[in-house]
Amino acid sequence: MKKILVLLFTLLIPSSVYAAVQMKVSALDEFKTEKPAKVINVRVREDVQLGSYELKQGDDLTCNVVKIVDPKRGKRNAAFYVQPVSYISKENVINIEGDYYGKYSKRVLSKEELKQIPPGRVIKKAALTVGNYFVKGLSTGVAFAEGAINNEEDNRLKSGVIEAYKESPLSYISKGEELDIKPGDNFYLVFKIKDDEWQEENANNQ
Repeated sequence: MKKILVLLFTLLIPSSVYAAVQMKVSALDEFKTEKPAKVINVRVREDVQLGSYELKQGDDLTCNVVKIVDPKRGKRNAAFYVQPVSYISKENVINIEGDYYGKYSKRVLSKEELKQIPPGRVIKKAALTVGNYFVKGLSTGVAFAEGAINNEEDNRLKSGVIEAYKESPLSYISKGEELDIKPGDNFYLVFKIKDDEWQEENANNQ
């Protein structure tokens, strides 16, 4: 009985614990998701800890843009994912080592919304499948093929038509908008980082 309880306890505890970092920044350059640049430069607006890096208010952060998310139906606007590569603090350039990936957000996210953001390792895996850099979405033909292969509607033709419609101009009637970020605009980069310190501390207390 004791072994069964231990097994159940182990299964219920997630193997990896992730800490959420919501970094408030402002754009230093214009950035559009419709014609995205490969790099975005931002200024940190509040002191924040990103893994082992301590970024201070006023530091300038450079990020690679690794994925663009198209606007979706339901008035959900476009978004993008970044990988920070370096920052300037007190005129010193500090390179960021490690796989940190963050998602754009217009505002601070709730706990439930944070759960929907995939951890960095998942974003990295997706980004690497298309040469480290995502631009816009699929063509209608490719969308149809993917829909037919996925067969989510248990009918290959129906699935293909649905996917093709999602990617067609008709579906944009109720979609959200592309992002057009101007210099000085404030937003957040939300990171989901594996919390090794929490796991280590938890293990020592057992």
